[in-house]
Amino acid sequence: MAYHQDIPIQLFVSQEYHTPAVQVIVDTWRVEPQLVIERVIEHFREMGIYRIRPNHHRLIKKAMLNHLKTSPEIMRMVVKNRNDEMKRQRNRHAD
Repeated sequence: MAYHQDIPIQLFVSQEYHTPAVQVIVDTWRVEPQLVIERVIEHFREMGIYRIRPNHHRLIKKAMLNHLKTSPEIMRMVVKNRNDEMKRQRNRHAD
Protein backbone atom coordinates (compact mmCIF):
# COMPACT_ATOMS: atom_id res chain seq x y z
CA MET A 1 0.00 0.00 0.00
CA ALA A 2 1.46 3.37 -0.99
CA TYR A 3 1.33 6.28 1.43
CA HIS A 4 2.50 9.83 0.95
CA GLN A 5 2.81 10.77 4.61
CA ASP A 6 3.97 9.22 7.88
CA ILE A 7 1.67 6.51 9.23
CA PRO A 8 1.45 5.04 12.74
CA ILE A 9 3.34 1.79 13.24
CA GLN A 10 0.15 0.00 14.35
CA LEU A 11 -1.60 0.85 11.06
CA PHE A 12 1.43 -0.20 9.03
CA VAL A 13 1.84 -3.55 10.80
CA SER A 14 -1.90 -4.31 10.72
CA GLN A 15 -2.09 -3.72 6.98
CA GLU A 16 1.17 -5.44 6.11
CA TYR A 17 0.15 -8.51 8.12
CA HIS A 18 -2.44 -9.33 5.48
CA THR A 19 -0.05 -9.14 2.52
CA PRO A 20 1.06 -12.32 0.72
CA ALA A 21 4.67 -11.98 1.92
CA VAL A 22 3.57 -12.12 5.56
CA GLN A 23 0.86 -14.73 5.01
CA VAL A 24 3.46 -17.15 3.60
CA ILE A 25 5.11 -17.06 7.03
CA VAL A 26 2.05 -17.08 9.31
CA ASP A 27 -0.55 -19.10 7.39
CA THR A 28 0.13 -22.36 9.26
CA TRP A 29 0.33 -20.75 12.69
CA ARG A 30 -2.53 -21.48 15.07
CA VAL A 31 -2.10 -18.11 16.76
CA GLU A 32 -4.65 -15.31 16.70
CA PRO A 33 -3.44 -12.74 14.15
CA GLN A 34 -4.11 -9.91 16.60
CA LEU A 35 -1.67 -11.43 19.12
CA VAL A 36 1.08 -11.61 16.50
CA ILE A 37 0.33 -8.08 15.28
CA GLU A 38 0.52 -6.77 18.86
CA ARG A 39 3.90 -8.47 19.40
CA VAL A 40 5.31 -6.98 16.20
CA ILE A 41 4.03 -3.50 17.08
CA GLU A 42 5.54 -3.86 20.56
CA HIS A 43 8.88 -4.85 18.99
CA PHE A 44 8.99 -1.72 16.85
CA ARG A 45 7.93 0.53 19.73
CA GLU A 46 10.72 -0.93 21.87
CA MET A 47 13.11 0.16 19.11
CA GLY A 48 11.60 3.67 19.21
CA ILE A 49 9.66 3.32 15.95
CA TYR A 50 6.19 4.84 16.27
CA ARG A 51 5.59 6.24 12.78
CA ILE A 52 6.78 5.12 9.36
CA ARG A 53 7.91 7.54 6.68
CA PRO A 54 6.89 6.65 3.12
CA ASN A 55 10.51 6.13 2.05
CA HIS A 56 11.03 3.64 4.92
CA HIS A 57 8.16 1.26 4.14
CA ARG A 58 10.30 -1.31 2.33
CA LEU A 59 12.92 -1.29 5.09
CA ILE A 60 10.36 -1.66 7.88
CA LYS A 61 8.52 -4.41 6.01
CA LYS A 62 11.80 -6.34 5.68
CA ALA A 63 12.40 -5.86 9.40
CA MET A 64 8.85 -7.08 10.12
CA LEU A 65 9.32 -10.22 8.00
CA ASN A 66 12.65 -10.91 9.69
CA HIS A 67 11.09 -10.45 13.14
CA LEU A 68 8.26 -12.85 12.30
CA LYS A 69 10.80 -15.48 11.24
CA THR A 70 13.26 -15.05 14.13
CA SER A 71 11.44 -13.76 17.22
CA PRO A 72 11.84 -16.24 20.09
CA GLU A 73 8.71 -14.84 21.75
CA ILE A 74 6.55 -15.33 18.65
CA MET A 75 8.02 -18.80 18.07
CA ARG A 76 7.14 -19.74 21.67
CA MET A 77 3.53 -18.66 21.04
CA VAL A 78 3.40 -20.70 17.83
CA VAL A 79 4.88 -23.83 19.44
CA LYS A 80 2.66 -23.53 22.53
CA ASN A 81 -0.50 -23.22 20.44
CA ARG A 82 0.60 -26.09 18.19
CA ASN A 83 1.24 -28.29 21.24
CA ASP A 84 -2.10 -27.32 22.78
CA GLU A 85 -3.85 -28.23 19.54
CA MET A 86 -2.12 -31.61 19.44
CA LYS A 87 -3.16 -32.29 23.06
CA ARG A 88 -6.77 -31.42 22.23
CA GLN A 89 -6.69 -33.78 19.26
CA ARG A 90 -5.23 -36.61 21.36
CA ASN A 91 -7.85 -36.05 24.05
CA ARG A 92 -10.66 -36.13 21.46
CA HIS A 93 -9.36 -39.39 20.02
CA ALA A 94 -9.00 -40.92 23.50
CA ASP A 95 -12.69 -40.37 24.27
